[in-house]
Amino acid sequence: MESQRFVGQVLVSRGALPAERLDDLLKTADEKNVALLDLLGVQREVEPLVIMRALADEVGVQFIEKIRAEDVPPSLVDKIPITFARQHRLLGLSEEGEHGPVRVALANPLDPTPIDDLRALLGRPIIAVAATAEAIEDAINRVYERKDETALSEAKDGEEIEELQDLLDMTDEAPVIRWVNNLFYTASQQRASDIHIEPSDREVVVRYRIDGNL
Repeated sequence: MESQRFVGQVLVSRGALPAERLDDLLKTADEKNVALLDLLGVQREVEPLVIMRALADEVGVQFIEKIRAEDVPPSLVDKIPITFARQHRLLGLSEEGEHGPVRVALANPLDPTPIDDLRALLGRPIIAVAATAEAIEDAINRVYERKDETALSEAKDGEEIEELQDLLDMTDEAPVIRWVNNLFYTASQQRASDIHIEPSDREVVVRYRIDGNL
């Protein structure tokens, strides 16, 4: 609760949130067992851009409105698993060489945990910038989908099916794992009741049932 109040007080001090609304919002967030930022994102009482600018100014980091998925280097995508990116609401944007700092977009620049975890994961310095959760989640979908499509395309063009490794036996962050994660994430976002997967020799058709329609 104290950490949530700190976030709220930052927003109030930066003029992003009316002081008289803070206690009610904190109470609602506590009752619903959600973070204050998540509650504000759902209620849209304050524009996400206003919130993120306030948080970025508080910690002295750059705020970016848009993330260009095509600018994210594939080498950096390989190093950050999609499950890690989604859990921490972060996305690697660029890197300086093999051992230099990595520039990362964060949805909550006040929380040092994602930066510490990513620093430990990569073994490199982290330069944080702020972006809205919506912008980061959208970019994660596009960046990792592009990577999976590239991997599948290369497999089709350069390898015989008999020579492909059984993806089900892979123990690392294989493309199929990220693909399945994307299936469930998309289904949740679209409020789908079920997922239909129709595989063939060369492609897979995925259908979602939404409001009774497939």
